[in-house]
Amino acid sequence: MTNRQTSESSKHVPQTLEEKLARITLLDDSQVEQLEAVVEHLEERAYTSSEIESLFRLFESFPESDGLGTFWGILHFLETCDSYETLLVQSVRRTPSEFGLLMVNRLMNSGVFRAGNHDLLDLLESVHQASDTSENMREIASGYLSYQRSKSK
Repeated sequence: MTNRQTSESSKHVPQTLEEKLARITLLDDSQVEQLEAVVEHLEERAYTSSEIESLFRLFESFPESDGLGTFWGILHFLETCDSYETLLVQSVRRTPSEFGLLMVNRLMNSGVFRAGNHDLLDLLESVHQASDTSENMREIASGYLSYQRSKSK
């Protein structure tokens, strides 16, 4: 085997969704292009809970970003998945993110106020009250709380 063959065969090309997403560590042009390629193919097959969780973990990795617009495609895809709501709650509990909180608000806008055993208003309240959560995430949660509470009056 030549040195070239050895170096080429030792390069690991990510194959799974989790591997592809794990390679997104910055939101620079190159990695956003990689992310766009992943998002473009999301609807081609069904995904496991673990794979769906990896999409939420991407939101958690960049909690105050929209992924230069790519997170919208992920959000729309996730909303088509069966039973994503519990994974969303787990994600927001781990690391509140702009898109996680947005998805909670969108669920409530559609009339869903519980995900499994979890009350979504209580989830927003816990983010709003969490001292270890960024001020921006607490303000976003507070805004959604106010909006949802005003609708129920």
